[in-house]
Amino acid sequence: TRKVITALWLMLLLSFVTPTPGQAHGGVVIDTGFTDHFEWLVSIDPYPTLLGEATLTLLVYDIATYEPMSDLTVQIYLAAPDAPRPCCQPETHRGPIDLIVDPEIYPGDYSNVVTFDQPGDWELQFVATAPETIGAKSFTLVVPLQIHATMGGSQPIPIDANATPDVAATATIFAQNVAEARQENSSQAALPSSQETTNAVDAPADSAPTPVVTRGTNWWLWGGLGLVPIVLIGWLILVSGPRDNESPDKESSDS
Repeated sequence: TRKVITALWLMLLLSFVTPTPGQAHGGVVIDTGFTDHFEWLVSIDPYPTLLGEATLTLLVYDIATYEPMSDLTVQIYLAAPDAPRPCCQPETHRGPIDLIVDPEIYPGDYSNVVTFDQPGDWELQFVATAPETIGAKSFTLVVPLQIHATMGGSQPIPIDANATPDVAATATIFAQNVAEARQENSSQAALPSSQETTNAVDAPADSAPTPVVTRGTNWWLWGGLGLVPIVLIGWLILVSGPRDNESPDKESSDS
């Protein structure tokens, strides 16, 4: 019994240090929309974004199944503030930069680090190419992004490091669709109408996106709850110890 309890204790400890699949890279969602087959979200970290490096992420979900799509090839082109418009042309604008996906750890999450060397209004073109088997599902989208030289000006939008992914996800259209689909428990997916389909190109460049935090957990809360079973298992080990030691003495006295 003591060996079994010890093994369970070790398994519990390992569960706290083993990475959990399905988590996104994080950041703040700066734009979201639909294609005919997918819902997409673009996030950046840090936000507000200053000169230097930032992590860009494109999240892609199948609107028919609400599952993350990890079999796309995604590249990004960058149009700096002084670059000609419209965005983007391979020989005129920066890129392509490959966005990397890890289906095991970050399914549907295409990310890479990008350097911004000019303040002002940038445009980001995401080119998602589907495999030949589903080639009709390839899509391209353009997202505006403002880069700041310094923080300055108005107060930056605070990023709550303790916000849970579930709370952050409730602010997205994707989360609403998932909730409705689960409540209806139906195989029929509600596809967005053409009026609901959004295109980042039509969005005003000066419109400030509503930030949605997609990272962080209440580590102190989960850590405290995680200590409860550890303390309980430790107490069981201490209690079971003397019984195992007393059993040989009891058998010898009986003989």
